[in-house]
Amino acid sequence: MKQYAVVLIGMVVLATRVDGQAVRRKCNAEFPHQATACIVAPAEGSTLHSPSVRVVLQSKGIDIAPVAAGKAGAAHFHVFLDVDASPSDAAIPQGPGITHMGDGKKELRLENVAPGAHRVIVVLGDNSHVPVKGQKADTLYFQVAAK
Repeated sequence: MKQYAVVLIGMVVLATRVDGQAVRRKCNAEFPHQATACIVAPAEGSTLHSPSVRVVLQSKGIDIAPVAAGKAGAAHFHVFLDVDASPSDAAIPQGPGITHMGDGKKELRLENVAPGAHRVIVVLGDNSHVPVKGQKADTLYFQVAAK
């Protein structure tokens, strides 16, 4: 029996398709000098079998830091679950479906997510919770299966 070794170098998934639109999944070279927020997990279009959803985030072109650090030019993530993102010129509000990650973390768990289709939007906010100007936010769609 012959054995083969396959080496993949530089393989990057750049986009998946949702409703005919290309949705960027990774922080890539397309926006090399712009602050970019990316949802790394869950996978686009995935069906999850738990109401506890792990969301992993990544950024490019801007430092992520806790608000308490007061670091000028840094940002933190804001996650919107099934809620439209707020206007880009106003502070991001508190409320159901909106998670402020002012602690500077890049991962969170959304608990008790109901079965069905869901949308997550991630937006970078400054120390005053105002969206970073000129940023590229990310949107992801997934489903939670009924038990």
